[in-house]
Amino acid sequence: MNAVPKSNELYDLLAPELRLELAGYEEVKTVPAATRLMTCGRIPAHLIILERGSVEVLLQTANGMLSTVVNGGGKVFGLREALSGTASEADIVALNECQVTLVPQRRFTALVEQHPEIYAALARVLSADLRIAQDLLRRAPRRSSSAKSK
Repeated sequence: MNAVPKSNELYDLLAPELRLELAGYEEVKTVPAATRLMTCGRIPAHLIILERGSVEVLLQTANGMLSTVVNGGGKVFGLREALSGTASEADIVALNECQVTLVPQRRFTALVEQHPEIYAALARVLSADLRIAQDLLRRAPRRSSSAKSK
């Protein structure tokens, strides 16, 4: 078990004892560039915490492919999928060598069931993700009506 849990957008909102419990399930990996961390259409087996490096998040929309880059610093991927039991709607690919921390989804969901107070932290993280997605969609180019009819 890690003595001091790392800082990330989820752990920073949790009580210390919950952070320590999650830290006990962590697996830290270094992955090379071009590693697919999440695949659209598949249910991820782990929460993925980006500790170091950069990833590209690719999302298919009605207007084409949207892409954004996320740089290290504790971004957590897979929360929505863990809570809903649904497949990822995005591909997440390492742009360079990345250090990631993996937390098994089944361990995470069991902890949430045992400690419903975690839902408040999850709501904050997922709300922030929604704001980012809305901003990305606002900035995305839109197809003109003439392009759609061709």
